[in-house]
Amino acid sequence: MNIVFKGISTYLYGLTQRKILLKDEDLIKRDILNALFTSKGSVPKNRNFGTSLPTLLMKQMTDELIESAKQEIVYVLSNEPRISISNIEHSVDYDQKRLDFIIVFQIITIPNSNVVLELYLTFTG
Repeated sequence: MNIVFKGISTYLYGLTQRKILLKDEDLIKRDILNALFTSKGSVPKNRNFGTSLPTLLMKQMTDELIESAKQEIVYVLSNEPRISISNIEHSVDYDQKRLDFIIVFQIITIPNSNVVLELYLTFTG
């Protein structure tokens, strides 16, 4: 299989705490997570990048906040040009203050590439 997308992760991995080269699905997953967990307005010269998820997770878990979190996730996914969303499922655990997402998408340039991204959000408020 040919590598379509390549990049360097700034996240430090393992005991050596070194950066690693990411390819295709791993790179796209990391880019999606970066977009989700970057506070909107915190990137100079690109104030529209990011979401309000980091702020939402600090608040008390309510139905309105859950809906806002879902909208933020769908917004980021729909603005990712390298993927096509196949399915998004979520479940809510009010006792644990958790909102879990299972996101299935295909990489546009790689046929039959069903990629699963599991996203677990915990509200701390």
